[in-house]
Amino acid sequence: MNEGVTFHLSGTSLSGLAVDEYAKTDRSGKAYFNDVLIGTGYVLEEVDTAIRYVIPENQTTAVEWNSITNKSFTNILKKWNVTVTKSDKESGTPQGDASLAGAVYGIFKGKQLIDTYTTDSNGQFTTKYYICGDDWSVREMEASEGYLLDESAYHIGAEAKNTPWNTIPPQTMWPSRLLKKKLL
Repeated sequence: MNEGVTFHLSGTSLSGLAVDEYAKTDRSGKAYFNDVLIGTGYVLEEVDTAIRYVIPENQTTAVEWNSITNKSFTNILKKWNVTVTKSDKESGTPQGDASLAGAVYGIFKGKQLIDTYTTDSNGQFTTKYYICGDDWSVREMEASEGYLLDESAYHIGAEAKNTPWNTIPPQTMWPSRLLKKKLL
C-alpha cells in the first residue's frame, strides 16, 4: 500500500454549498473524508500521482445520508517495449553472404545489462515490457555474420515523465555497416 497519496473531493452539495476537501492515504493505503455534506456528482481525483504511474481517471461519486461511500483507484506502472529491426546501412537488406539474423543486442539500464536478445531471420526482435525510467539503452553486443559490430549505445527514450500512458511501443531501426572483404 502507498502511504501519503493525496485525494481531492470536490463538487456542490445538495444544499448548494461548495465541497472542496483533501485527504491523504494512511499506512493501509486508505484515505478518509469525514463529515462531507450529502450530494451527488462529486468528483474524486488522485493528485500528485508519482511520475512512474499512469494518472488514474477521476471518478464521480455520491455521498448519501448515514452511509459509507467506497471508491478505489488502481495505480498502473508505466512500461515500455521496443522492436529493433537491424538493416543493412547501404541497401536495407543483406548483401552477399551477410545475414541480419543472429546479432545479439543488450538492453541496459545505465551501465547494467538487464537482458539480451538475438535478431531473427528478418533481423528483428521485440523486447518484453520494462518499467519506464531514465537511462535505458540498447547496444549491439555481437554482430551478425558479415557485419561490423556497432558499438554505439542507442537511448530508448522511455522516461516516465514523458509518458502519460501505460505503454510506449516504439518501432526502432538500426542500420548496420557491411563487413566488406577484400578478395586476394
